Amino acid sequence: MAELGITDLNNILDELKLFSKNRWESFGLKAGLYQPTLDKIKAKYKEDIELCFKECLSFWLRKEDKVNEEGEPTWLRLANIVEYTGDRAIAEEIKKNHNPHDTDPHDADDSNVEIGSTTGAFDSSNSDTIELVIAINDYDMEEEYAAMNRKLSKILTFAIKDIFNKQSLEDIKAYLAGLHRESTEMIKRIKETVDKVDLMALLRSYFSLSNVSALKDFVEDLEIDHNSKELADLLNRQNTFYENILAKDFAKKAIEDHKMCKTDSIITFKVSWNQDTATLKEFEIFLSRAFKSHKIYIRLRVVCQSLLTFVCSIPNWLLEEITEYVNKRKDHLISEGVVEVTIDSAIIFNVEGGYAAIIFYEPNDTMTFTAVPSNQLPALLKFIKENHSFAEVDVIHYFHFKSLHGFIELNLFEKPPTGWTVKPVVKPCRLYQDDIDKFNGIDCSVPPCCLMSICGLFDPKTKSVLHYPVSLNGIEYPVTLSVHRVVKSTIPTSPIISYTGIVYYERKEDDYLVAFIAARNLKSLVKYIEEQHPLANIVKLVNFDFNSNLGYIKLNFNATTQDKSLTQWTTEPQSGKLFQKDVDNFDDALDYPQSCLISFYGTPDAAQSMQYSLLIEGVADGDTLFIDFTLNPSLSGEVLYIGLVYYEWKLTEYLMTFIAGKKGTELIQYIEEYHPLVEIDQIFTFSFSSPHGFIELIFDSSQDDSCEGWTVQPFVKPCRLYQDDIDRFDDSNYPFPPSCLTSVHGSFDAVPKLRYSIPLKGVVGTMAIFIDLKLQLEKDVAKLINELHSIEATFKEEMNKKDGEIAASKKKLYDSLQKQSMIAKEKQELSERMMTLIKEQEIPKKPESLKLFDYDVSKLEIVLQPMEDLWFQLGHQLNVEVSLLSDIQETKDTKEQMRSLLQLCSDKGVTMMQLEGALEAMDQKNLIPVLQEFSKELEASLSTDGSKRLLELELEETKAALETCKSKQQEQEAVEEMLKNELILKDRTISEFAKEKSQLLELINQLQDEKQNGPSATIDINKVKKVINDVLVSYYATFNSLPKRSLNYFISQLLIVRLVGTQGLTMEEGIDEFKASLSFKKKLPQVQEHCQKFVNAFRSVGGIYADTAIALGEDWIEAIRNELGFDFNIDTVRHYGLHSYYD
Repeated sequence: MAELGITDLNNILDELKLFSKNRWESFGLKAGLYQPTLDKIKAKYKEDIELCFKECLSFWLRKEDKVNEEGEPTWLRLANIVEYTGDRAIAEEIKKNHNPHDTDPHDADDSNVEIGSTTGAFDSSNSDTIELVIAINDYDMEEEYAAMNRKLSKILTFAIKDIFNKQSLEDIKAYLAGLHRESTEMIKRIKETVDKVDLMALLRSYFSLSNVSALKDFVEDLEIDHNSKELADLLNRQNTFYENILAKDFAKKAIEDHKMCKTDSIITFKVSWNQDTATLKEFEIFLSRAFKSHKIYIRLRVVCQSLLTFVCSIPNWLLEEITEYVNKRKDHLISEGVVEVTIDSAIIFNVEGGYAAIIFYEPNDTMTFTAVPSNQLPALLKFIKENHSFAEVDVIHYFHFKSLHGFIELNLFEKPPTGWTVKPVVKPCRLYQDDIDKFNGIDCSVPPCCLMSICGLFDPKTKSVLHYPVSLNGIEYPVTLSVHRVVKSTIPTSPIISYTGIVYYERKEDDYLVAFIAARNLKSLVKYIEEQHPLANIVKLVNFDFNSNLGYIKLNFNATTQDKSLTQWTTEPQSGKLFQKDVDNFDDALDYPQSCLISFYGTPDAAQSMQYSLLIEGVADGDTLFIDFTLNPSLSGEVLYIGLVYYEWKLTEYLMTFIAGKKGTELIQYIEEYHPLVEIDQIFTFSFSSPHGFIELIFDSSQDDSCEGWTVQPFVKPCRLYQDDIDRFDDSNYPFPPSCLTSVHGSFDAVPKLRYSIPLKGVVGTMAIFIDLKLQLEKDVAKLINELHSIEATFKEEMNKKDGEIAASKKKLYDSLQKQSMIAKEKQELSERMMTLIKEQEIPKKPESLKLFDYDVSKLEIVLQPMEDLWFQLGHQLNVEVSLLSDIQETKDTKEQMRSLLQLCSDKGVTMMQLEGALEAMDQKNLIPVLQEFSKELEASLSTDGSKRLLELELEETKAALETCKSKQQEQEAVEEMLKNELILKDRTISEFAKEKSQLLELINQLQDEKQNGPSATIDINKVKKVINDVLVSYYATFNSLPKRSLNYFISQLLIVRLVGTQGLTMEEGIDEFKASLSFKKKLPQVQEHCQKFVNAFRSVGGIYADTAIALGEDWIEAIRNELGFDFNIDTVRHYGLHSYYD
């Protein structure tokens, strides 16, 4: 089609005389003009709408802004723009006047005109020629499409001829009316179809080149003679065209697939696909994948170049349904690269210009936050899958920046709960818009990211489940995301259930037959019910094992508990025993399972539902199983679905999953393939209370005390499964059933068994899911560790108390020493006072020949009292025999000892001169002058008897005070000795406490080590480290051959887990730091954790690095097993794709 230029402006204005000019801005935006350009036009011409529109047309014809990208100016492009603004009549008039390839059904005879090889016609037998022709510039794409249209008209003409020959027009009209079941206008048009021309026009409103495959189904279903060879050729030709023509080239030619009818509406898909590779076939596949049930009604009309915009037609009656469907599937469409969907000019959603933020987790306790333009979300998910193969994508959030060239920031305001650390690698934790915009999914681009370390310690004090709020700022509508993690632990052992039983019922004329069947394989039971009793309602799943002493189980019908509604029903047991040998011999391919049966007969006014209970006797361990189920006759005649509940143990909590589908066998097949270790707990039949409805799990209902200490938290609220999604599960494009996930966690002090009711909304009748869980054995061990910690705390409290007592005793001892010092000082002062008194008596000095017996020994004793403690040394200096001194020593009083010594020396004739010599030898010279003064009064008395008497009295008082002081000193010495003994005793007690504490800590560590890694007391840790290093050395060549472009990322992973201290290291330097820090690990769990981090760092890189990690880990395990004889506990399993958040 010829391109329009500025010289065509007047002709265009003539065609648009009746066009509403006040829509000129919408016209300009659709044409490809920028808003600033339109603002300039508005400012220049003010309120003159005619001039604004004329200037807008001029800019379009001059190809301003991104006009070429949207579609070069042509008459058909003009018609599409006008139609987009809402004026369909003028658009159709433009097409009628200026589209030379518009096909008229009356021209069916010309449909055999083909394009030869010189025009680039497709030849399905020579695809190489096709690709070559398409690649050259002179290929006439428009003519080829017109030729295919003429062939389509020829095929329709042939089919119409057969319809009228067979006189089957009414059958055809009925079939077509069924396709437009809610369109009165279309039904009217179908009724008015009476001849071949009317039928051609009608069929062309149904079938065009974009849905020619639907024509094949139409003629085959109605057995219309249609020239199958011609149709097959057309299908191949159209398929080849779609596979090889780029959507952008199709858009540039402004080719229109079909005209709009009055009964049609428009739906447009704007996508972010790569324009250099996206073909028409890619869009066709997208429609088949995203709109399988509606594809027959969606026909591609034209393609525009605003990004890539596919304009399609749909019947008017489908508007409401398709709008609801798009709203429900918004996230899926965005993940397919759709950035905008409009239906009849109404924007259903638009993320163009917006951004998508993602949080994903990796096994090395690292959380990554990244963001990309929303149209690059598929490329980002692909990038994560290829480069972070072990990652678990958790949150996707769409947003717009608050300001141009802004940033999005993660803010961590709250303190993490006990035992958890949440640390960003870089602060502030920001992603800048300019960096985000650089990611395009190609050219080796890498999205910007913020890394955060999230770690929970395995300790009873650690909160097992982390729900940590992180706010996003810098965006238009700030939000708070939740970081959900659980503490790493061991997987608890679950009891192995050997047999599975199912309770189901079905209507048999006027009564209901309830059956209990059992087998080793649940899937075989469900298959039996679906094939042999397709209308049956499954109500209960029972896991059990036979009592080996009996070999059978028995249903006790007499011991049942029944509600009042049962009085209007009559029960009739038919069989009540199941033998183990019969259950073991059941083969679902050959026979039917054994069953226990009971019939129910109800009166006409019987209750519509009733509760019934059964007791199963003969199960293992002497237990009795109690089965409580509801008989709900109101389900009869409804479309039945299967609901299934299963549990997975995830580190320290249960993950309960509810899924639903039409076939129970398909649900079980899915579980066996993707979740082989789960425990299926409940299976039941239900019906939706309204068409296209949903089933919702209600978690806000009140619970009793049986839930104390348990937390039941759904991942999404409201927790719903939609009927339309459930219906699609058996489709090959929907391999996973819709699901609701719920976290179930029991604290250490929780009640032993949880009984939690979850009512179901949106179903026929009253139904509920019951969670029946017990605390795991692992929790008992953890509880023991918790009790040991309590004992440790008690020890600590007792030690603190003893420390306080010792401090008090030390203070008493210090006070005693202070008091003793004061007494000694007082004693010294009294001695000095006494010497002063003696001096005042002016006793004359005795001649040197005077002996001690010449003196008053008692007074001499007073003079020598300050050195009473040295009496033994004094006797030695005076040459007294040791035996005599020993006799004196038997007297414990030092005063008596000094008196006895002086008396002995006096008897032996010791002179005063000898005594003075002894004092001088003992360095007691200060007493010699006192002795000399004392000798002066030997012969003479004092001048007056009164003065002498006063002095004597004062001497006696001083002597008495000195005796008292000495007594106090002896008492204080006794107190000091007692305090010293008390301190020694308390020190010994503290030492014993410390020893017991050390033994307790060793016990706790041993329990934790054995809990996580098994006993390792006999393992030589140095030998383990030697084996690890030897294997590392053998890998040096492998490490050096790894791609260098991923080395920096690998080193950054080592840095995150603190195996290295800096970035920019070589591979050899990184391994050296790993080995250096390994040498400081003293226990096997520490070594295992160290090596696990090293392996995880390799795995996080992906590709050949991940393969190296697997090989290295396996070689470590094998070498240690061969050389040291035990299993080295590290994870070497490689996971593929994006996993659930617990992997």
